Amino acid sequence: MTGRLKNEDHIEQLRNAWYCGGSARPLIEELIRAKRMDEAGALARLALAAEDCQERAALEDLLQRTGNPPPGWMEAVIDFSRNPTLENWDRLMLFTPNENFYQRTRNTLRLLRRLGTDANALFRCATRIGTTSDAFELIQSGEVQPDTVMVRAEEAPPMARALWIGLAAEAAFAGGDELGTVRFLKMAYELTPEGLGPEMSAREIREKASPRLHESLDRVGVPRFE
Repeated sequence: MTGRLKNEDHIEQLRNAWYCGGSARPLIEELIRAKRMDEAGALARLALAAEDCQERAALEDLLQRTGNPPPGWMEAVIDFSRNPTLENWDRLMLFTPNENFYQRTRNTLRLLRRLGTDANALFRCATRIGTTSDAFELIQSGEVQPDTVMVRAEEAPPMARALWIGLAAEAAFAGGDELGTVRFLKMAYELTPEGLGPEMSAREIREKASPRLHESLDRVGVPRFE
């Protein structure tokens, strides 16, 4: 049996041990050694999402390793958190190799959230080159202002504008602004785009809406998904 196959067998053994209630840490460590960073990062985030995670500090450290940060990266991130502008974000990420860009970007945003960096600034960074799962998480936190999202909508290509306005509706909803939720969803559907529409956001809002909000959305023509 070749070394590669032996390593695959070992990874599967560690994966099965985790599925059976063991620690995710040995599996993630082995994936990092095998340079399977995207898989290691995804598993670390999944393990950290568990409310009863017992190895949070160690897993956070492993997660950061999936982005292969250079020496002094934490200090650079802390400096950025004190002045989180797009220009400083571009400087922070400037020399990140392509193969590390995805994980390092996501990990850095996670670090910045833990440092208490303004969510609106982080949303602008997270959507610098398009929307990401981190942007959705920021919106659902209720800390991103709809106006911040609308700036992205104005910058977006026409075929994607309704999608961004739908995200502005989600931001309003997460912030407790039902009137804004209705207004933004109405605006998004009135665009009648040929490309990406606001259906994803409308579904998310409909699933959690109060009876009063459902009625308001009905009145402005936002569909139900039943």
